[in-house]
Amino acid sequence: MIINDYLQISFYFITLLLFAKPLGVYMANVYENCPVLINRCFAPIELALPFGRD
Repeated sequence: MIINDYLQISFYFITLLLFAKPLGVYMANVYENCPVLINRCFAPIELALPFGRD
């Protein structure tokens, strides 16, 4: 393997490790029905759609 291959693999694993904790916290909040920032941002759009929230 050349150096570019090693750089790509290490970039992939570093990115994976960086996103694991925030994604896990987000998923835990969603499953526990806690308020999430994304819900506040997209709530007006969801309410405007004919098949919006329940």
